[in-house]
Amino acid sequence: MQTTARPLGRPVARRPSACLPALAIRLVALMALALAAPPPATAQTVQTVQESGQFDLLVAGISAAKMDFSATQQGDSYTVTAGFASTGLLALMRRVQFTARAEGAIENGLPRPARYEARAEAGRRSGEMVMDYADGTPQVRIDQPPREPADWQINAATQGGTVDPISALFLTLRDVAPGAECNRRFRMFDGRRATELTVGPSRPTEDGALTCTGEYRRIAGYPPEDMEERTRFPFTLTLMPTTDGTLRVTEVEMDSLIGKARLIRR
Repeated sequence: MQTTARPLGRPVARRPSACLPALAIRLVALMALALAAPPPATAQTVQTVQESGQFDLLVAGISAAKMDFSATQQGDSYTVTAGFASTGLLALMRRVQFTARAEGAIENGLPRPARYEARAEAGRRSGEMVMDYADGTPQVRIDQPPREPADWQINAATQGGTVDPISALFLTLRDVAPGAECNRRFRMFDGRRATELTVGPSRPTEDGALTCTGEYRRIAGYPPEDMEERTRFPFTLTLMPTTDGTLRVTEVEMDSLIGKARLIRR
């Protein structure tokens, strides 16, 4: 490259620095280049998005439980917590509480979990499950109470590529841009049981909402009598546009072992 000599003492004209465009959720700051000085390091600002949802579970029109989730997404990384507690008639029959936490990253629109923790109480019984992931394969760290060996149980080492239930819940119930709703599939593993969640493409309704039909399916890790009783549970998601233009799941209608159930957003 050739340069043109300039007389001594004359100030050198400097070109204004150029600004790189923002890319997705990563915002790249201004990169300034000055003559006769090394280029400064690129500064990056990672956008943080927080989201939460609260739902009531009704069975046959009667309040049975409440569920909530709270998630933080920073760049590609996410952390989500969820809770489930029996209410109304179900609470009178049996007190049930479940809390869980998951963290990981989203790659190509799918969760890649790094850790999953869950604790449950049902009456006087309690349990705990903790899993870490190595190259996409879950590794059980805590599994209480201990299981009695059975030929229908499955090994976590065979569940590579699966996601935990809370990561799948977050990706299904979070607000999304139009065109990104539904139409997804998750193979899940909770430390003992393997399942699959499938959600079909969306369809518009007459009242301006969108619906997506799906299915929750038991695959393995259940006693034979549970598999004989039922393995497929269809459901329907209803989404409504929000004031900021995104789509939000407002209701989930599903089949359950005790009849039709509805998960309604508050």
